[in-house]
Amino acid sequence: MAGTYLNLRLFHLQLFLLQAWPLTPAYGAIFGHVLGSLAAFLVSSAYLLVQANVQANAELQKMAKTSEPRGTKTRGVKSKAKKKVQ
Repeated sequence: MAGTYLNLRLFHLQLFLLQAWPLTPAYGAIFGHVLGSLAAFLVSSAYLLVQANVQANAELQKMAKTSEPRGTKTRGVKSKAKKKVQ
C-alpha cells in the first residue's frame, strides 16, 4: 500500500509540474519588460548626459569669446592677433 501511495504522490507532483509550464512565457514577458525598461533608461541617461555636455561646451565657448584671458590686455594697445577658441 505504501508503494501505491508514493506512486500516486509522484503522479500528482508530475501533474503539478506539467501545469506550471504555461507560466514560463509569462516569466519571459516580465523579464523582457524589465530588461527593455532598463535599456530605455540607460539610453535616455546617455542622451541626457550628451545634451548636458554639448550645452556646457557651448556656454564655455560663449564665455571664452566674451572675456579676454588675464594678462593679455595692455594699456591702450589693442591686440591684432586672433584668438584661438577650442
